[in-house]
Amino acid sequence: MDTVELDPEVKKDILDDITQFIEPNRYIFYQRRGIRYKRGYLLFGPPGTGKSSFALACAGITRGKLYEVTLGRITNESFLRPLFKRPTKGDILLLEDIDAANIQRESVVKVDRLDKIIDNPISLSGLLSAIDAIPDGVILIMTTNRPQSLDEALIRSGRVDKRVLFGYANNIVAQSIFTRIYKDDKKNTVSSEVAELSRRFAEKIPLETVTPADVQGFLLEKSDPQSAVDDIDGWIKKVVEAKEKRRKHFESLNGESAGSSEDDFET
Repeated sequence: MDTVELDPEVKKDILDDITQFIEPNRYIFYQRRGIRYKRGYLLFGPPGTGKSSFALACAGITRGKLYEVTLGRITNESFLRPLFKRPTKGDILLLEDIDAANIQRESVVKVDRLDKIIDNPISLSGLLSAIDAIPDGVILIMTTNRPQSLDEALIRSGRVDKRVLFGYANNIVAQSIFTRIYKDDKKNTVSSEVAELSRRFAEKIPLETVTPADVQGFLLEKSDPQSAVDDIDGWIKKVVEAKEKRRKHFESLNGESAGSSEDDFET
C-alpha cells in the first residue's frame, strides 16, 4: 500500500473504512441492524492514477483474494451471479473500467456510427442483481475513467459506499514518488539532499497535468535525482504538447469539442 501514490488524507480515510469493516465483530454490528455485511467503493480518475494497484493492495490488507471480473468478456448474463458468488469474506471483487463495459438498462444488439454491430449481452438489471447477491464480507471495488457516464442505480448508496477520486499528481504525491525512487535501499532512508531535490522537483510539476504513473515512468529513466530535476521542464513541455495534440485529434474525430476522458473527473 505504501507504493500506491494517493493524497495521504484520502488514503487514510479509505483505509480506516476498510480496516473498520474487516474487524472481527463488525459482522455482528451489521447483523443486529438488519444491514447486509458488504462494502462497495467506486475509484475514479484518469488512467495511471493507481486505481487497480490500490485494489490489489487492499487484498493484502484484508489478507483475502482478489477476484477481477472483465465484464466485456462475459457472453451470457447467467454467468454473472455464479461468478460474483465465488469470493468469500475478506476477498476483493474488482470490476475494472466499469464504464467501458457499456452496460445498458436492457440487453441489446445495436449498430454504432461506423455500422459495426455491438452485442451487449449484460443488462443493468442483470448486473445489479449479481452485485446484490455478493456474499457477506466481500468488498466490491469498481473503477472507472468516466464516472459521469454510469447509471445512478449502479453507484447508489448501498452498492457504493464511498467514491474516491484518484487524481493527477500533486506536490505531495510527486515528492513521495521521488523519494521512493531515490531512497537509500541499504539504509531504507532518504538523504537530506534527495529530500531537497524532491521538493524542487515537485514544484516544477503543474497541477492537473501528469499522473503518478507518468511521474514514476519519467523518474525510472533517470539514473540520479539531480538529472531528474534538471530534465523535468523539458519533459513537462512534451507531455503538455502531447495532450494538446491528443485533444485536437479527439475533436477532429467527433466534430466537436469532445476532449479525452481525462477531462471528465468531477466529484
